[in-house]
Amino acid sequence: MALNLSDEYVVEFTEQPFGMTWTSLKSDRDNLYVKSVEHGSHAFYGKVSVGSKLLKLADQTVEGLGAKEIFWHFTNTYRHTLPLKITFQKPATDDDQEHDDEKLTTNTTSTIQFPVDCSEKTMQYSTPQRLQEIFITVLEYMASNKNTPEQWVQFLSSNDYQTLSIFAKTTKRLFELETEEISEPKPEQQSDEEEEEDENTSSAL
Repeated sequence: MALNLSDEYVVEFTEQPFGMTWTSLKSDRDNLYVKSVEHGSHAFYGKVSVGSKLLKLADQTVEGLGAKEIFWHFTNTYRHTLPLKITFQKPATDDDQEHDDEKLTTNTTSTIQFPVDCSEKTMQYSTPQRLQEIFITVLEYMASNKNTPEQWVQFLSSNDYQTLSIFAKTTKRLFELETEEISEPKPEQQSDEEEEEDENTSSAL
């Protein structure tokens, strides 16, 4: 169905959190839709409608890229972008599309954004020191952000608990690295006589 430009609307977000959650549909895994809007939030005062489809993030068209791909672009490209203009398509009416039997409850994705890159690749190949820095930053973010417990549950359980799984694997990796470091035998210190003998031997060579 061709998109009527009058169905589009743009909201400019100037602060975080935005105050909304996104989800895909059983009948449409290629897009993200607004699942909920928190009362009194930026999204609420921007008049974001539940059921609206995401079309653009800034100037990038994300419609049809796939739910996971769209969220990846949001998390990795636009999480620090403020102000951020998001283009939505107004919810379809019952005459355009049947939504009565399908509630927006699948694959919920909240707008929680970690201040550091927590992708699986980064967590897999970063040094132990860098991983510790990432963990500290994430914990500080979790302690200070304004997202609700429900939003955290939705975020951590999205995409088959992908984020939670990454952190669990990384914690295990850090534990194994620290265990190896503790168990490594330390080189024995040479006595003064042995050091002197080594020096003499070296000189003789």
